[in-house]
Amino acid sequence: MTVRARSRRPDAETRARRRGRISVDKGSGTPDENFTVPSEPEEDKPTGPGLSMADALASADVNARVPTAADPLVSPCSSSEVHAIEVEVHDQDGKPRPGLEVQLSRNDDEALLGETDAAGWVRFDGLEPGRYSVGLPGIDNAAWSAAAPENLPDDRGKSHGKAQWASPSQPPGQTTHTVQPGEGVYQLARLHGMLVETLWAANAALHPTRDDPNILSPGDELTIPARELGAEAVSSGQRLTLKVQEPQQTLELQFIDIEGKPRGGVPYLLTIRTKSGDLVISGKTDGQGAIKQPVPPEASRATLALGQGEHATTYELSLNYLEPVDGIRGARARLLNLGYVVGEADDETLDPITARALLDFQRDMKLEPKGRLDDPTLAKLRELHCS
Repeated sequence: MTVRARSRRPDAETRARRRGRISVDKGSGTPDENFTVPSEPEEDKPTGPGLSMADALASADVNARVPTAADPLVSPCSSSEVHAIEVEVHDQDGKPRPGLEVQLSRNDDEALLGETDAAGWVRFDGLEPGRYSVGLPGIDNAAWSAAAPENLPDDRGKSHGKAQWASPSQPPGQTTHTVQPGEGVYQLARLHGMLVETLWAANAALHPTRDDPNILSPGDELTIPARELGAEAVSSGQRLTLKVQEPQQTLELQFIDIEGKPRGGVPYLLTIRTKSGDLVISGKTDGQGAIKQPVPPEASRATLALGQGEHATTYELSLNYLEPVDGIRGARARLLNLGYVVGEADDETLDPITARALLDFQRDMKLEPKGRLDDPTLAKLRELHCS
């Protein structure tokens, strides 16, 4: 009987020993110090799927590194640096605009809101590096502009904390306002943060009867258009300066003598009354006997002293608000501005003092002294008052 013996395949360790790939344990618990592991040319090393288990283990053992305290497994991440953005807002004359809302947005859904201080300045902290947009929710886009951004000094450009983002502010839509006594287009334009031209253009229905934006009557329905929210790009670590264009009008007066000649070179003292205090301006009439002076939109009255000493004449002036000339209130205001003494009533009743002023005006202008507002008197009031 013939028995065919099958040769047994050496296990992985035996094959590894034969190739001199691992050291042999002599039973002492330590590798043989005299055993040398022959190096194998790089090109002869088995690679790929044919690599044996023993080879893979040996290779992993050789390449492994033991981390130390100075060589951690995971390096800690450094905290992200945050920055600031500063915004300064002033008017066209360079004066600061305090109390204005400034909005900093990083997208359509997230924004920061701040308010300018007494110096017209606001700062946003805790911002991640990147680009943002700045806008003035209370001011129409056409009424402000921006200078080129400037980089902040390092000590001011860096910041701390984390910005608390919220939903952006949205300007109100179009509304209708009923004009009250004493209100004019210039005050309302400033109140709603838009140019006079923008507000007046939205009220074309009033133009046929109110040919001047200064002339409004109580009860007029004024359309307040929706403000357009503008935006200016700025980067973290920068400073942005915004300029708001205030609604402005000019007080224009001309003085002539009894012969109709201009009173040029006459000194005057003009006191303009505003909510923040009196604005006092001195000067002299020009060669045409005229005075031209910008008037703040919130001013309502002024006093003009023309001349000096006993020859001075004082005029009480109504500013920024004028009713139509064909009403008693409108005629009274024009007579007052032209230097006539009128009554203090504030209604459509022709009081005795105003009636006397009207008669004096008609006589001075060589008109028939009827003591009432006829067409020639209205025309002359418009001509002399330029409104």
